[in-house]
Amino acid sequence: MTTRAEEVANAVLYEGYILYPYRPSSVKNQQRWNFGVVYPPGASEGAATMQTQCLVVTASDTTPKLDIKIRFLHLMARTVEELDQPVVELSSTGQPATHRVAKIECDGQIFQAWQEGVERVISLPACGLEEIVHRPLTHRFAFDESRTTQPLRDPEGRIAWLIVREHQSIAGEIEVSAEPAGEDLLRLTVQLHNHSPHQDRDTRDGALLRSLVSAHKILALHDAAFVSMIDPPEFCREAAAECRNTVT
Repeated sequence: MTTRAEEVANAVLYEGYILYPYRPSSVKNQQRWNFGVVYPPGASEGAATMQTQCLVVTASDTTPKLDIKIRFLHLMARTVEELDQPVVELSSTGQPATHRVAKIECDGQIFQAWQEGVERVISLPACGLEEIVHRPLTHRFAFDESRTTQPLRDPEGRIAWLIVREHQSIAGEIEVSAEPAGEDLLRLTVQLHNHSPHQDRDTRDGALLRSLVSAHKILALHDAAFVSMIDPPEFCREAAAECRNTVT
């Protein structure tokens, strides 16, 4: 993968996830706009599949290969819990009684409920374009649910609050195929599916916790070349017009 493509992707990954000024209290960050969201099946908005189609020019005397990297944000719910009764240390047998609060101030810092973004990257081994013409490539992935607790102490040194971070489980699948679209021309299709469980009672924020947020693909060719989809050459304009991209 080229460094230049990676730099662009790094900027794109967080575009729309959180906007300047980079604070949860900012009004425009209360209801965030996200691009490239692949929702779980059955969600009230959005699609559960991202499809990318593009054209590739090959040469008969080469063995072209394709590198694929899928990246997205896996949102983590951050909540702030206040202990009903501060303790010196947490018990190893169970969590003390708590109640959720919107935000707290501790040691000069403000902590509040929020959704944090954790980067997920899936890199597939280089695959031969001719191979996937005859046998499409399928790759499944999953990230387990998780829960971590960060204790915060009051001025007396007692644990008075807990910052709880929780991940919902996410599962998906990547499908890669190619088909002839003309002489020395292939139509490449890369689909990203979200198979994560969806609950009917989920709010938009709840669905986002099981979504692939800011999802995008970085594709790199060896011994072949991509065709511009904005301004394709005359010989493949019709084939370019037939490409279908969704959520991409």
